[in-house]
Amino acid sequence: MKRSWILAIIVMVVAQLSVPLLMIWNKEQIVKNGATFYLKIRPIDPNHYMKGKYLDLNFDYLFWIKDKTLSNYNTKVYATFIQEENQNLKLDYLDSIPPIGRDDYILLEHMGEDFIIPRSGYFVNENKVEDIEKAVNSWQDKGNIVFAKVKIYKGKMVVMDIIIDEKSIDAVIESTQFHSSKYKDTNDIIQKNTILEKQ
Repeated sequence: MKRSWILAIIVMVVAQLSVPLLMIWNKEQIVKNGATFYLKIRPIDPNHYMKGKYLDLNFDYLFWIKDKTLSNYNTKVYATFIQEENQNLKLDYLDSIPPIGRDDYILLEHMGEDFIIPRSGYFVNENKVEDIEKAVNSWQDKGNIVFAKVKIYKGKMVVMDIIIDEKSIDAVIESTQFHSSKYKDTNDIIQKNTILEKQ
C-alpha cells in the first residue's frame, strides 16, 4: 500500500513537471525552425495588457474571404503569408487543411465571418511594461506603424521582439528618443484593415 502511494506521488510530480517542460520545448522548436514575419500590432490597452509576465498583443489585420464554408466556427482555418516590401503582409494560402510541404502556417481565429491573426503574448520584464506601452502608443499616435517580430511554425507563433523605427523595443525605451519612420500608416503601404480574398 505504501509502495503504491509513493508511486502515485512520483507519477503526479512527473506529470506536473512535464507540462512546463513540454511548453518550453515547443517554444524552442518554433524559435529554431519557424519562419520570421513582421506583424503590425494594434495600440496596447493600458487597462488590459498583462497576463502574468506576458504583454498581450493584438495584430491589425482583418481577412475577408468569399468562401463562406470556412466561416463555420467548427472549421479550422490555416493560412500562410508572404512578407512584401515595407513589411506589407500578403495572404498566400487559406484553407481548412494545412498546406502540403510547408511548416510556416498559422491557425487563424474566427471573428464573425472574417478572420484575424490570434493575439499573442510577449514575455517581458514587468518593470518595462509601462515604458513599452508608452513607447508603442506614442509612436502610433504620430501615424507610424509598430511591428512585432514573430516566428511562425506549424500553426503556432512566438513573439520575438517589438520593433519601432527598425529598432528593438529595448533599444527604444533605453534611448527614449522617437524619430520619424519611413513606415507610414498610408494606404499605399499597409492598410488599416487588410482586405484579402481567397482565390
